[in-house]
Amino acid sequence: MRQCLAVSTSVLIGVFLLSACATVQRMTADQVQATFVGMTGYGTSANGEPFVTYLAPDGTIRLRRNGQSDAGRYRIEPDGVLCVQYQAYRQGQDVCQSVWKGTDRYYTTQSNGQPGVTITTVKPGNAENL
Repeated sequence: MRQCLAVSTSVLIGVFLLSACATVQRMTADQVQATFVGMTGYGTSANGEPFVTYLAPDGTIRLRRNGQSDAGRYRIEPDGVLCVQYQAYRQGQDVCQSVWKGTDRYYTTQSNGQPGVTITTVKPGNAENL
């Protein structure tokens, strides 16, 4: 009986995890463009720090985190990867991340597979005047 219960529990956990995974889908370039360009995104970085960012239609990006502002450029690759390069943040390195749509938020993963940011809210325009 215990063995049967353990197997049933394992199967239920596996089904739950698979169903949770099914609700997260990698976004295409068109989807990233339509969802984020001309919008203000609110979220948290991988280490839990809150941030707000605005992707302007002209390819510029503005960021505010920890009370500091930064600006730079972004591009959306044909496969939907979003690349950003700020003036100061990450010493001006070009950072590219895949974008994923969940049920009620968006996620990014870095090229090395590590978690990126979580975006919980997207508002039209430059809602924070960044």
